[in-house]
Amino acid sequence: MPVSLHHGTDAATTRTDRDSQVGLSLPGWVSAYVDPSLPGEVVQGDAFSVRVARTERYALASACVAGAATLPPLELQRRTIDAYRGIANALRESATPHPIRFWNFVPAIREPAGDGLDRYMVFNAGRFAAYLDWYGDPNGFDARVPTATGIGHDAPDLAIHVLAAARPGVHIMNPRQRQPRCYSPCYGPFPPCFARATLIPDRGAGGMRVLVGGTAAVCGEQSVHPNDLHRQADETFENLANVVQAAWTGTRGPRGHAASDATDALGCFRSLRVYFVCEADKPRLVQIVRGRFPHLHDIEFLRADICRPELLVEIEGTAVVEGELR
Repeated sequence: MPVSLHHGTDAATTRTDRDSQVGLSLPGWVSAYVDPSLPGEVVQGDAFSVRVARTERYALASACVAGAATLPPLELQRRTIDAYRGIANALRESATPHPIRFWNFVPAIREPAGDGLDRYMVFNAGRFAAYLDWYGDPNGFDARVPTATGIGHDAPDLAIHVLAAARPGVHIMNPRQRQPRCYSPCYGPFPPCFARATLIPDRGAGGMRVLVGGTAAVCGEQSVHPNDLHRQADETFENLANVVQAAWTGTRGPRGHAASDATDALGCFRSLRVYFVCEADKPRLVQIVRGRFPHLHDIEFLRADICRPELLVEIEGTAVVEGELR
């Protein structure tokens, strides 16, 4: 039976795990926008808390649902809605109301939740309901919902982080992949909702920053090369390149030009975070990733659980393209 939709009131040093619990850290590049250690205001809800740190043009809001790993499915769904609603309320009337990047660290992400569902599907049902409140008609999600990572971790809490800005970004889809909002019901009664990337101005980079969400070996909506690490990595690189190439179409200006091939597109990346399932895969994966990104010093590798059991690796990151927003 589907989850009922409850309505209520990712020189040559490679960085490795900074701590053992993914839910406790964000990628290092985030601190260039908002330092997570800045003092912030805390809003306490009935079953969640939201902490918001702010700068002049950006905010970082972080929600925590304690003990989410052991919540019954409908309660997990309800508290996901409440946490997202708390974030929306914290941002709505501020100078930085526009989310540009989400991270969702979901405990026990692949654990069964009854009726053929897993806990990621339950989380997605809650997120979908919250986005209906936040953005209205789901047909408008593609233009309004930013990029995101949804990854499993070993800590017991659900952690949701959002980087928000004074102006909205441009949300990018990958032509090789189906829009997540349109996934078929085999991936859950309510779809995951996120853009593949979000494009924002970046004066310091001299162009546009592409915030690329969690990306894996998915073509259309289906996982490909099940349980084959090298082929999944290659497919993931192809998707990363296509996202950057798609981002070029959202820019204009005298210096704006399209990346001519995948190598050119991958060369636009400035940071990566690589999530991997099996600790034994890490040495080979480090070699594979660094071989495809020889220019890149800022790479983080973290062990995590991925939302589909056949997937072994997921990669997120940031890239820079020339030009300005259309």
